[in-house]
Amino acid sequence: MSSTITETASAPVETLAKAVGVIQLNQDPEDKPSYPFYLPYRDPAEKFPPTEIFEYEEPGARANPAKPNLLANATTRDISPYLGTEITGVQISQLSKEGLDELALYTAERKVLLFRDQDFKDIGPDRQIEIARHFGPIQRHPTSGN
Repeated sequence: MSSTITETASAPVETLAKAVGVIQLNQDPEDKPSYPFYLPYRDPAEKFPPTEIFEYEEPGARANPAKPNLLANATTRDISPYLGTEITGVQISQLSKEGLDELALYTAERKVLLFRDQDFKDIGPDRQIEIARHFGPIQRHPTSGN
């Protein structure tokens, strides 16, 4: 008699699990993560309310089309003619409200913006949330480790 789909699918997984074994992270007690706040965490008992309907004002609609607060000291390179731009010389965390409005407008125009070497990991979650809230209400999602 031939094996079932379940038997066939589970055999390679079990074999792989035996071959890989257990990987232990942070075996050295002195080896601690630099940013423990950003480690994935999920409490199965924590429940998030559904997103409620909200009033929204597009921040890009308030922006100066010349983008002086965003691009004054920046260099841009279009990745393609219609989509994507790499911007250097801008630290998003240092932008004023006007600069964030201009960022929203530029994102709407180019669809994808690439910023390298940002300091988000060092500014802390409160400032990150403040920046994100500038663009609209935050929808909370559960996270878990992989």
